[in-house]
Amino acid sequence: MWNILTQKELLLTLDMDRQAEVRETLSLHGIDYRIHTRNLQGSGPLGGEARKTGGFGIDQSCTYEYKIYVQKNEYERAKRLVSL
Repeated sequence: MWNILTQKELLLTLDMDRQAEVRETLSLHGIDYRIHTRNLQGSGPLGGEARKTGGFGIDQSCTYEYKIYVQKNEYERAKRLVSL
């Protein structure tokens, strides 16, 4: 069962290719994971600059933040697999 008490953050990255690689590795080894994706250009008191400027000069490779979580009992195994 997934909840805040049973999961642990495995990875935080801005790299879309890296998060895809990690997700594939976890899937291949049968490790269940959850991913939280956040748009760093989103609306809010400090976000939303892309709407004002049209995104000119913004590095599009760093506009999303990816957090991958695994169950605490799978964390050590997952960490070994993705650190290779």
